[in-house]
Amino acid sequence: MARMCNAPAGTPPRGHGRHGGSDALALREVEGQGRCKLKVMDNTCDWRPDVPVHLFHARGDKDVAFANSLRCRRQLAAHGADQRLTDVGEFDHSTTVLKALPQIVREFGTVR
Repeated sequence: MARMCNAPAGTPPRGHGRHGGSDALALREVEGQGRCKLKVMDNTCDWRPDVPVHLFHARGDKDVAFANSLRCRRQLAAHGADQRLTDVGEFDHSTTVLKALPQIVREFGTVR
């Protein structure tokens, strides 16, 4: 069940547009209804999948905080999920995919 937002309706996200188009910085300062709506994403990994989960992330990613992957891993582990997280290095968000993809393909190749 999704959590209900308690912020007053119509509360604008603080910081909208203040960072010259830097969405990542603006999202860090979201408050009110906007913050409450983003909170739903906090429980994305709060369950136990029936299959192993391998997360890939890069500490150099400036678009998505590495802490998101750490939180996801902790939530999965708390439910007893078979999980792991691989840091692909000091790369930007797009390069993370390019670095992780060969590892993902190899991993799927080992699944029987």
